[in-house]
Amino acid sequence: MVKFSVIIPVYNSSKYLKECLDSVISQTYKDMEIICINDGSADNSLSVLKEYEEKDNRIKVYSQENKGVGSARNYGMELAKGEYITFLDSDDKLSSNALKSVNKFFENNEALDVVAIPILFFSEYNHELNYKFNLKEDSRNRLMDLNKNYESIQSSVSSSFIKADSIGDLRFNEELSYNEDLIFINKLLLKTKKIGLVKDAAYFFRRANDKSLTNTAKDKKEFYVYRLKCLREFIDYALEKDGVVPKFIQCIITYSLKSFEGVKDLPRNWSNEETDEFWESLYDILDYIEEDILTHPQIIGSKIDYFGDFLVYLKNRKDFRIEKDEENYTCLKTGNYTINRLEKHRIFFDIIELKDGFLNLCGNYVSSCKKDVLSIEAIKVHNSKKERFIGKYVEYPKTPRETRRLLGIDWRFDYGFEFKIPIDKKGETKINFHMILDEDGNKVVMKNNITFRKFAEISRFSHYYIRNSQILAAVNNSFLIMPYSAKKALRYELTSIKSMLITRPKYWAKSISYRLLYLLSRPIMKNKKIYLFMDRRDNTGDNGEHLFRYAANQNDGISKYFALEKDCNEFKKLKKEYGSKILNFGSFKHKFIYMFAEKVISSQGYKNHLNPFADLNLKLVQGISSPPIYFLQHGVGKYDMRSWLRKYDINFSLILTVSDLDQEAFVKTYNYDEEIIQELGFPRFDNLTNENLKKEIVIIPTWRKAIKNEEDLLSSEYFMRWNNLLNDERLIESANEKGYKIVFKPHPNSMRFLHLFNTDNVEVDTYRRFHDILCESALMITDYSSVNFDFAYLKKPIIYYQYGSDYHFEGDALIDDDKSTFGAIEKDEEELIDKTIEYIENDCKMEEEYIDKVDKFFKYTDKNNCKRVYDWILKH
Repeated sequence: MVKFSVIIPVYNSSKYLKECLDSVISQTYKDMEIICINDGSADNSLSVLKEYEEKDNRIKVYSQENKGVGSARNYGMELAKGEYITFLDSDDKLSSNALKSVNKFFENNEALDVVAIPILFFSEYNHELNYKFNLKEDSRNRLMDLNKNYESIQSSVSSSFIKADSIGDLRFNEELSYNEDLIFINKLLLKTKKIGLVKDAAYFFRRANDKSLTNTAKDKKEFYVYRLKCLREFIDYALEKDGVVPKFIQCIITYSLKSFEGVKDLPRNWSNEETDEFWESLYDILDYIEEDILTHPQIIGSKIDYFGDFLVYLKNRKDFRIEKDEENYTCLKTGNYTINRLEKHRIFFDIIELKDGFLNLCGNYVSSCKKDVLSIEAIKVHNSKKERFIGKYVEYPKTPRETRRLLGIDWRFDYGFEFKIPIDKKGETKINFHMILDEDGNKVVMKNNITFRKFAEISRFSHYYIRNSQILAAVNNSFLIMPYSAKKALRYELTSIKSMLITRPKYWAKSISYRLLYLLSRPIMKNKKIYLFMDRRDNTGDNGEHLFRYAANQNDGISKYFALEKDCNEFKKLKKEYGSKILNFGSFKHKFIYMFAEKVISSQGYKNHLNPFADLNLKLVQGISSPPIYFLQHGVGKYDMRSWLRKYDINFSLILTVSDLDQEAFVKTYNYDEEIIQELGFPRFDNLTNENLKKEIVIIPTWRKAIKNEEDLLSSEYFMRWNNLLNDERLIESANEKGYKIVFKPHPNSMRFLHLFNTDNVEVDTYRRFHDILCESALMITDYSSVNFDFAYLKKPIIYYQYGSDYHFEGDALIDDDKSTFGAIEKDEEELIDKTIEYIENDCKMEEEYIDKVDKFFKYTDKNNCKRVYDWILKH
């Protein structure tokens, strides 16, 4: 008898199979057999298996028609002769010491049936159930009693090692698509209720593979029905064996139910009978699980996710009520369980802005309380006069702040609010906040604590700031606004410094030095007018640079600077032209200028991208690093950008648009005040010209977020399509005949993969700025690049190569294609080449129908965009 039988089901995994097999044959413990079950693979997996079988006599290869992983494992068990059995998935691998460590543990614990090792995602100990190993705190391998340590659950059979004698006639249920691992291993654990935990070995799990659940699976009835059916059968199995459902089994069932956590709605094609069947099955299972298991933080996750509370709510048959508890807190309850204590939930502030005589506030309050019974009140006290303001309710659909639905039930509610409170510059103003719950006329006023999110102008460490000769401070759960005095500013600063000295967060010393520099320099700098311009940190040529060049020639008493990383190609050129006005991004001088900038004007909108203090802890420098941001944009906002463009994250003072259509889209879609969305035209358009037109065809594909590595790229349709285009013989021949050069301008995210493309027949342009390429090229081929609007502005032909649906649209189109597409959309490469050749033979002239669309789309073509934008910024 051999010691270990390593059973490897194999199905179309040739890409990773050698790595898997190598990890087994290179084990430091050699006494094993390796049983490979080829489950009807259609790729070259079988040839790889045969190759390894020939060079290692421990490997035995068997084949069957495709029946699924459960069948392949069962087949392997019938053949196994080892004392211990383990199941290794063919795209995963074992650490080299795995068998040796497990064997040693079994030898020291002869009565044990199952040993588990940690699961690593090819990087670090990050599987959510690895907590049971105490990986960081305890170096020991341990024997765990599941009656006592019931939360130490095991869901994976692949990271388990099993005593063969304990299996008996137990087999994987070949009909199950879900939970077959979980059921099998926990039926074994029911026998002894003990598990060995060997932490000095590892099972390497390939996260991005076919085993991961997809949204498509969640649309199938089987995802729900099979899961609940097998869990109910498992409960019956436990009852038959033990007479009760042990807590560790309750834990593993709860862990399985977490698969429903990401399900917003049940499939829409279900009949009423199917929906009722689902709920009845789920209720039935929940009856066997105790509330403390359903809400156990290690099993269900953090309280903030609310899924455990939701399961308790379902267990209590959707009982929900609001009542006071014995400590007089307002509670949301289900049965005897408290879902939320509403006074315990904090009021979060995202924006705290003193501007034009108003205090502008934006924030949110999160609970399971429906929004229609809540409101937030601000109580302003000035010169003993009290005024009350009710916050404006604000929704953020299609963002993390939209109402969270679970299984078709609205559950987590995000109450967004805004205030615009007039502030007198004379005297002190104090503002307090209350949450108000008003249900059927029963009004409850709650005094909740306030706190601040990442990009708020203040934080718990930096609890005040100075604006427009006023100080705003967060003190004792209130805001105080008062006229500036150096004495008060110093007093508040010392409080902030004291807080940092006590807790000593990362970068505290540097942050204190900058804060003191700000206070000492403010008397000198406060009357200086400074504008700071930017594009990308590592690139120029966008609206920021073009507006900076215009502004630098205006003699208006304002100091203008442009920030850019010194390693950028354009840094030396700009430095030569503008000298000290060009700042090395992140340098001491840049940080100093940023602290006193009246306005930051940029084509980029990410605060971390703009803020030179991002290399520190922003919470420590809030208040000295929060100038208003004027967003010039870097493309026309055709698509919904709410995945990143959200007022509560980025409080812009300007959003620039170029047409009635994109201005209307911004006003309708985002929560920014209408007056900051200005249709003034892009500054870079002023310098677009056809004067240096060349016989060039530029190919500019966008990127695909799903591509993370070389394997992703090489197996993608994206690579196949664009690489084929770059090497199309008809395109190359036609271009050569007419004297056209084909230029490939890769997306910045594709630069690290550039060597994989065959570019022998084209010129790869990594040095010219986009602006120059757009001016000099005669024809553009792209898929969705926003620079197509610049090209269209010059009335040059565009072909949109949109072959499929692999692009990562962040939202729906906000502007109709009919009004914002200025050329033919081609899905087929042959038709794309036909259209390209047609343009080449016609000297690359845009058709009249597209010229007419261009004229209707852009409001301004007068080359005065820079002046319009700069004049507006000066006044606002």
